[in-house]
Amino acid sequence: MCSSDLQRHGDCAAVVFVDLTEAFYRIFRPLCMSSTISDETLAAFLCKLKMPDSALHELWTLLDGPHALHMAGLPEHLQRSIAAIHSNTHFWMQEQKDVVETQFGSRPGDPFADVCFSYVWARVLLRLQTHMEEQGLADYYPQLPQLDLFGSARATEETGDPTSFIGPTWMDDTAVCVRGKNVPELLAKVTQTAGKLLELSIEHGMSPNLKRGKSEILLSLRGRNSRKHKIELFGPHATLTLPILTEHQAYDMPITNKFLHLGGLLHHGPDQRTEVKRRLALAHAAFNQHRKVLYHNQQIPLPKRCELFQILIVTRSEERRVGK
Repeated sequence: MCSSDLQRHGDCAAVVFVDLTEAFYRIFRPLCMSSTISDETLAAFLCKLKMPDSALHELWTLLDGPHALHMAGLPEHLQRSIAAIHSNTHFWMQEQKDVVETQFGSRPGDPFADVCFSYVWARVLLRLQTHMEEQGLADYYPQLPQLDLFGSARATEETGDPTSFIGPTWMDDTAVCVRGKNVPELLAKVTQTAGKLLELSIEHGMSPNLKRGKSEILLSLRGRNSRKHKIELFGPHATLTLPILTEHQAYDMPITNKFLHLGGLLHHGPDQRTEVKRRLALAHAAFNQHRKVLYHNQQIPLPKRCELFQILIVTRSEERRVGK
């Protein structure tokens, strides 16, 4: 979804980017699959995560209900297979004399961790979506029968059944889209939405990473008195945070007008000059790093220098962050 869709008719818009700390290592297996856990182990787990006492009731309620694989409608034999894979798993490090049995997180070194995490995170996002619909925080857009890449389904878009949209998710990174008719309405929606998302994350044994550059609220303010609000939020005396209140504790969540994600600079406007300057600066720095040794070295054939330039400079300016 482009910014023009989210910010139509001059509305204010915001995108809540949330990142989780050690998401795959902290997966609470009983929430994902059939698993048994002792009270002592659970208490130690909650203590290690520094989970607030007020969230314990919600976690126990979740444990009394169906796990994520069952809720997703996965066939029973596949549910048992995944649970069996994550039973009696052990972890060992070189020079370590003992072996540790793992009861939380994904299986050590297992790429299937992405799948297990996705099932648990889907529980969080579905509850968030339901909350946003009930509280009037969600936006609705026409549901298209297929992905329209070439603009051929405009008629269908105008007549399609509306469905709620909360935003895209990539692994453990989620962007929640919110829109308001004016700045006060937008800020109210943002604080409610962010508070519920942080609250649900904690209740599912997850730890949001609220460091700047990890979890931030991307704001685009328009309309009446928007200039005054911009000074209040982004001015020289501003804290550059929004207070977020949940059932368990209060947070100060960073705010921004641009967000760097996967190597790309995200913002609400169509102007790409800042992004171009940033990428040119990356390429320039990479060129200067090897300029004398490689690119000005007459002993290296020109075709080889051109090849090195393509590999080390061009790719540097086009790189995308694919891991953390």
